[in-house]
Amino acid sequence: MPGKLGASISAEYLVTILSSLTDCGQWQSCNSFGKVAGSDAAKVWTLARAIDTDGSGKADINIKELTNLFGRTSRTINRWLKAGRKLGFFRTVRHITGDLVQVYYTSTVKLAVKLGVTDLGAIATAPVKVLRNLKRTSTEIQALETQRRSQYQQYRKKRSGKDLDVSKAIRRSSDYGTGVIHRTARYIYLAEDVQLIGGSQKRIAYEQSRSTSTVQRRLRLLSPLHKRQLAQTTRQHLKDYFYKSHCNQPLDRYFRIPDYPQLVFKAACCVYDLPEYELLKQKRLRKKVKKALQRAKNALDS
Repeated sequence: MPGKLGASISAEYLVTILSSLTDCGQWQSCNSFGKVAGSDAAKVWTLARAIDTDGSGKADINIKELTNLFGRTSRTINRWLKAGRKLGFFRTVRHITGDLVQVYYTSTVKLAVKLGVTDLGAIATAPVKVLRNLKRTSTEIQALETQRRSQYQQYRKKRSGKDLDVSKAIRRSSDYGTGVIHRTARYIYLAEDVQLIGGSQKRIAYEQSRSTSTVQRRLRLLSPLHKRQLAQTTRQHLKDYFYKSHCNQPLDRYFRIPDYPQLVFKAACCVYDLPEYELLKQKRLRKKVKKALQRAKNALDS
């Protein structure tokens, strides 16, 4: 039996976001309706996969429910479904009765091959409400994945120094023993013995195949409860600061703060604490996609 959408969607309803597919950047012209982004069709595709708990490849969806969830008209939802068929998100969309439609969605592996996505990007489970701003959600998940990789690289290098607990650094009022010197609405000021983690927004943009300005715009909306920029003080930063000041060179990312005038800080990357997302590795799925892409490439070459 296909998965069915109940009378209402609970706020705790979880969906799995695949950032490279849900923010694929594809567009499809739909006659007089203008252009529809692939990420819009991906909203329904992502929800259909979550509804279909049996893995049957189809799901019964109530258009009325989608209008409430996404804040769009039924005409817009039908436009997404039409574009999703042309882009390859859905194999078939059947109108059953009234507002009820049966969606036969494309598998993750086949969709990745069709869209030419070589990497699934960051994968995470999230509440269904995030589908309303799926592009921003995809970027936030990619930022978390970049940060996780940075933490793992620091662990592999086995450098001496304190590990930064991002959640505690952002949320805790007490900084004893954490290596955090000071905290403002924008910055977390770190001591010299703390290991820096995280990835620049330029790096996040590269991994998501988006422009840096696009990533900056999407992440700018995060509150200080979920995002802070790191700034660290070291003896070398102090030397560089005075050298640049003496030579009348631009100070770049070096600065001082009134609370600690004897220290010089250098701005680093941002860190993120987004507990509503749970990152997934999905090694088996990634391997399947890689093999399918290789087979498709071999078929073209032969």
